[in-house]
Amino acid sequence: MLTLLALATDLVAAIDRGHPIRTLSIAHPDLLHRVGLQLRQHFSFTASLNHRERERDEYVAAASHADSNGIRRVEGPKPKINITCPDCTLVIEWLMLAGTNATYMNVTKALLGDVCDIAIHKEKDQKICREVAQWLEKELPKIVKDLQKGEYAPDVVCAVLLGLCKLPCCQTRHTPEQLHLSFGSSNVFHDVQETTSMTVTWVTLDRVDRAAVRWSANSSRGGVEGRVSASRLEVTKEAPVFSIRTYTAGGWIGTIYSATMSDLVPNTTYAYQVGSDDTTWSRTFHFTTVPFHVGQGGNHRPFRIATIADMDFGPASTDTVQALTSLVEQGQLDAVIHYGDISYADGDQPHWDDFWRKVEPIAARVPYMTTPGNHELFANFSAYYHRVASPAIPNASAFGVPANAMYYSLTVGPATMLLLNTETDIDTPDLDDTQMKWADSVMEAANRTERPWLLVFHHRPLYCTSHPKDQCEIFADVLKLQAEAKYIKHKVDLVTCGHQHNYERSWPLEGGLPTAFDYTNAPSPVYIVNGAAGNREGQFYVSGKALWSAAHSMDVGFGILLMNGDVMTSTFYRSNDSAVVDQIVFTKS
Repeated sequence: MLTLLALATDLVAAIDRGHPIRTLSIAHPDLLHRVGLQLRQHFSFTASLNHRERERDEYVAAASHADSNGIRRVEGPKPKINITCPDCTLVIEWLMLAGTNATYMNVTKALLGDVCDIAIHKEKDQKICREVAQWLEKELPKIVKDLQKGEYAPDVVCAVLLGLCKLPCCQTRHTPEQLHLSFGSSNVFHDVQETTSMTVTWVTLDRVDRAAVRWSANSSRGGVEGRVSASRLEVTKEAPVFSIRTYTAGGWIGTIYSATMSDLVPNTTYAYQVGSDDTTWSRTFHFTTVPFHVGQGGNHRPFRIATIADMDFGPASTDTVQALTSLVEQGQLDAVIHYGDISYADGDQPHWDDFWRKVEPIAARVPYMTTPGNHELFANFSAYYHRVASPAIPNASAFGVPANAMYYSLTVGPATMLLLNTETDIDTPDLDDTQMKWADSVMEAANRTERPWLLVFHHRPLYCTSHPKDQCEIFADVLKLQAEAKYIKHKVDLVTCGHQHNYERSWPLEGGLPTAFDYTNAPSPVYIVNGAAGNREGQFYVSGKALWSAAHSMDVGFGILLMNGDVMTSTFYRSNDSAVVDQIVFTKS
């Protein structure tokens, strides 16, 4: 990309020296004229033309090698070109047009031809220049197609690839946004006090040092959610943030905060705000803590979890978000578990912001628990790691668990749940030894009398019949080797995964073979793939052609788990009409 920008400045230099540009004779000379004016306006030349020519000659004449595509990569001193974000954005806008429009491509080819013939003098360097031009003509349409599929804006391309643009999170300096809750500890209730805690995370553009969360159990919920003003919130408690952080990957500018509301009473509705007296407070949100004996059978109500994966920031997920928002408004959800591929930002930081704004009506009102997926790997998972607040792992050091581990467990109601990380920064599956040693200890310690259900969530599946096949064969086999024996040993009831954009349910399995064809006292783990929540890549074909595969669907949808005593119901709903697509009932006796 820097080479293309350098070529553009060489073209401007040629124009400034008075060279005749034969491209002016093509069908759209007015277009070229406007581009020339824009280039002259935006590109800054900080040295004399002769000095620039010497730098260019040294740069092109330096040692070079060819990459796997046969394109020559030039090494050595880089030209000192003062390229700004507007400069880069202009060039990317032009190249994106050229990648989709034949006229613009012809103009681009002619422009590059002029650069090679006029602005570059040495025959060897002209050859390199033409190779770049030929590569661009061949590959640009593919590159642009990928950029458009990801909805990357030109300034985002410049930020992600070249670090030339900055991308602010928010339109106002201090107004809190993108609020999302998470359980405050891995043991959701402190058994002695019968109290719980809730962590809230939010974002502002500028740093606010004295930020806090304030809450009350005495404020009426009357009226529309969020309409209670700061002056009307009867504050009973306030807690300062325990974390203020940021990151710069992908050009992002913003500040992330987390604070915990503690000593919360079970089965109680709280009103809360985040912000600061020094700046401003957010609008008021509400959440309701789960009952202490939730899901423990008898007259107690079930524990209710929504399960989703592979859900993006754009219109493909709107039906799912609206369906879950409706359940939250009706008081029908206790938590959401989103096990990977969160937002589909793929390095586009504004899309992270878009996602958390989109799900705020859900995530600001029930705990929104997450694990990472492969689409979070940009910059070594930097955005994911900074933007979510996961419960700490008790006694982590005893197992060698690193401080930046992206996995944890939850105990609440009738369930022990492990939220694991199957991802690496090179887009391969891995449930590493340290993680599995810790997971083994959690499963071993699970009290199945008090909490009969043992559930595991992670992004990549052990079993699937989808395309592409490598995900369901080679990659799935890696995870089987790492984890399946432990899941069988500890009698895990259900392993829920995503990654494949569809829904598929197994019979109880051991080594790929069914051990039963019902779910009463299932003798081995059941595997559900549910990565169907909706994203720009669309739904994946699923064949269901395996002895172990009991049901499958390509509908966009979400899962609901209801657990109460010795009964757990797993339902897959279609998002656009909330119709039941698949349902099973697990029972223990």
